[in-house]
Amino acid sequence: LVANAQQAVFFEYVCEAKSSHDSMFCCGTNVVIRRSALEDVGGFEEDTVTEDFATSLKLHRNHWKSLYYNKAFTFGMAPEDLGSYFKQQSRWAMGSFQLFRKLLFLFLTNIRAIRPIQWFEYALSSSYYFIGWADLFLMAGPIIYILFNIPSFFMSPEVYLLTFVPYLLLSFMVYYASMREKNYSARNIFKVQMLSMLTMPVYVWASLQVLFNRKKGFQITSKEGARSVPLRTLSIQLSLLAVHLVALSWGVVRFYHEPTAAIALNIVWIGLHSLMFSAIFYFNKK
Repeated sequence: LVANAQQAVFFEYVCEAKSSHDSMFCCGTNVVIRRSALEDVGGFEEDTVTEDFATSLKLHRNHWKSLYYNKAFTFGMAPEDLGSYFKQQSRWAMGSFQLFRKLLFLFLTNIRAIRPIQWFEYALSSSYYFIGWADLFLMAGPIIYILFNIPSFFMSPEVYLLTFVPYLLLSFMVYYASMREKNYSARNIFKVQMLSMLTMPVYVWASLQVLFNRKKGFQITSKEGARSVPLRTLSIQLSLLAVHLVALSWGVVRFYHEPTAAIALNIVWIGLHSLMFSAIFYFNKK
């Protein structure tokens, strides 16, 4: 249910926007491709684990058009356990990073290959999984400050509260309001955000594999029903949770002896991230 809700933003909003810019790419299933178009580009791209995404770029380079029709004709199955979900996300992330590398080379060698708006759309899509690194830095900043007193930014807490917090709240309000229009509850949307944070190590590792040109074959995501994953396979997430709890405890001690706005602010972030990583026990159940 949560994995399905996670894709709702993409299929309900992002795809329609991309389609209006003639930049909608193939998502693998529930797609119709003109045979002459596929023959024109030499068939599906086979040197990436997301051949659908990469093939779409070839089609757009050859001036074929794409269209997204927001109507459900068939229904598929989403991953039902953490192991299947992480495997799926790892494959999607690696494929996106592989295409990002190709896209960067193409931009530097043939900037007229596709239209400017298509460059923009493909750059957004292929770089999305860098969100893993963004989450990593966002998570590490408060911990480093609490444990080592090294600030991640040099803005006064008061200015931070008056500038970033309103922006953050407005972003969440717009996001939640738009999803509510599609009948997604606030509870499920928050679960989506927790699941995304838990997947951060998967995204980071996928980027490193592509950076060092590690090959990975195509793997079908299991749809055999939910099953719990052994905790030893979740050691990274559990270790991050432990670090957060240590930092949270030390932050409370620091605030007791030195009640400053900066310490309080970092404690709030660590507490929120601790809650998100504790969701590992919620999602990892039969």
